[in-house]
Amino acid sequence: MLFDTIGAEHGLSMNTVNDVITDQDGYLWIATQAGLNRYNGKEIKIYLKEDQYGPSGNHISHLYYSKKGELWLSTVNDGLNRFKPKTKRFEHYNAPKFGLPSSGINDLSEDSEGNIWIATNNGIYIFSATQNVVIEHLNIGDKGLLDDNIHGLFLDKSSRLWVYHNQGLQLYLPEQKN
Repeated sequence: MLFDTIGAEHGLSMNTVNDVITDQDGYLWIATQAGLNRYNGKEIKIYLKEDQYGPSGNHISHLYYSKKGELWLSTVNDGLNRFKPKTKRFEHYNAPKFGLPSSGINDLSEDSEGNIWIATNNGIYIFSATQNVVIEHLNIGDKGLLDDNIHGLFLDKSSRLWVYHNQGLQLYLPEQKN
């Protein structure tokens, strides 16, 4: 078996790839330092900040595909974005309007209610994807969180959210609703 390569010489916006994800239509989305790339197996479409309805920045760091079929992405210095497949437009969620950081986003996940959990260098932001507002910002000490520099989030098959950082691995246990 041999590795096949897809690089800039094949249409990729650059060779440095930060993240990769597939969507329900089979597209491969590729985050690079020079734009977001969508690969259909034959051709690559590049989405850039300079495009009329493009992402808020070209240095794309992380990708997340939601249960609603929407692609979420974080940029290195230009905040959070959501790609709406029906309109083929990116919505930008930049601080301070939405209460989200513009930089330091390390990972994205989603809970059972469709809220986007954002791991950052300054704790965890829980963002309502339906209301477009931060519903909670967890810092060190809040609910037992041991570190603000959150490296990642992982939602397991039992809908439990795992958080990892320099102090270890923590399981988030939400309060029970009465």
